[in-house]
Amino acid sequence: MARPFGGVVFGHFGDRIGRKKILVLSLLMMGCGTVAIGLLPTYDQVGIIAPALLVLARLVQGFAVGGEWGGAVLMAVEHAPPGRRAFYGSWPQAGVPAGMVLSTAAFFLVGQLPEEQFQAWGWRLPFLASVALLAVGLYIRVQVVESPDFRSVRESKSLSAFPLAEVLRGARRPLVVGICTQAAAFVPFYLVAVFVLSYGPQHLGISRDVILLSIIAAFVLDLFTIPAAAVLADRFGRRRMLLAGSVYMAAIAFPYFWLFDSGSPWLILIAMVLAIPIGHAVTYSAVAGYLAELFPANCATPGHR
Repeated sequence: MARPFGGVVFGHFGDRIGRKKILVLSLLMMGCGTVAIGLLPTYDQVGIIAPALLVLARLVQGFAVGGEWGGAVLMAVEHAPPGRRAFYGSWPQAGVPAGMVLSTAAFFLVGQLPEEQFQAWGWRLPFLASVALLAVGLYIRVQVVESPDFRSVRESKSLSAFPLAEVLRGARRPLVVGICTQAAAFVPFYLVAVFVLSYGPQHLGISRDVILLSIIAAFVLDLFTIPAAAVLADRFGRRRMLLAGSVYMAAIAFPYFWLFDSGSPWLILIAMVLAIPIGHAVTYSAVAGYLAELFPANCATPGHR
């Protein structure tokens, strides 16, 4: 619920007051929501208020990421020279595997604590450590200049009075295409990066550490294959890359689970490599540039997902 709503709200104001301000605000909200999880009281301390606060913090995170992704890729794409939009847009995309590597590695490390210590305080450490990333991210974003496309729209006084209404009125087909394009990239991503973390240990008896290490290795490779695939997208077309990636992910769906269900650490690693640094990279590298071009600059923030 929160993520699409955040995309609508941040997308509207990003097209009204500028991409940079929205990027800073969304990062602050995401950072505050993440740190708040690390500071939550326990159920033993405050009862039902504890899970309620957890849900609230997650809603803040979801609302923030709804604008975070759209604003970040749009800033990158609108700064890109001709013929390089997919490549420039791929760098915010590469932040996803970088974040997955950091977060998965953090929880792998704290997971080595004795169970009692992990349950008491160890699980909080990765959330609290995100303060450092928040500080770095804010410093970088404050230095970034507003995108050339938005400056051009503002200087020509062609800002949309209500961007969402314009999208719903005149760009319904691109909106549907954009939603389906995102589904093609994100549904397989969450299956192989999140779903298997519970599916493997609970249904197959596979060690959680084996899965975490395989995910880390696959996302390290993904850091390099996303920009590489984006170069190909600029050369052969973003639409072709998205189609190729979608067909590939559909083709390996059953082989992926055959390999994963084997329980062999090496076969699980192969499954992750097939899905993440190959399949995910091909679709995800091209999606930013493709979505940004579906809409005009005065209602272009692709956060409506």
